[in-house]
Amino acid sequence: MTIVKPLASALLPLALAAPAAASPYVNFACADGAKISLIFETSGTGLVMVGGGALRLENRHPRSGLWYASSSGELRAQGATATFRMQGRAPTTCRKVAR
Repeated sequence: MTIVKPLASALLPLALAAPAAASPYVNFACADGAKISLIFETSGTGLVMVGGGALRLENRHPRSGLWYASSSGELRAQGATATFRMQGRAPTTCRKVAR
């Protein structure tokens, strides 16, 4: 019993940090061969990892789906389909993939 109490108190901050039902990221495979991950940040931004780099986008709070954008790029998703564009690249269609 003495082991459980310290373990529970050690895990409590982790339980409070993020809701269990929330997914911290989502992965996409794109038609142009790119594989991207959108990491949800607590500040209301999303970090898109693509091609060894990162692009920070602002959450535009759409009525449904996802929409993260900045002057450097944009990621819009509805269901399992997404469109990703980044400055200097043509827009590409993407599909949500399992982790």
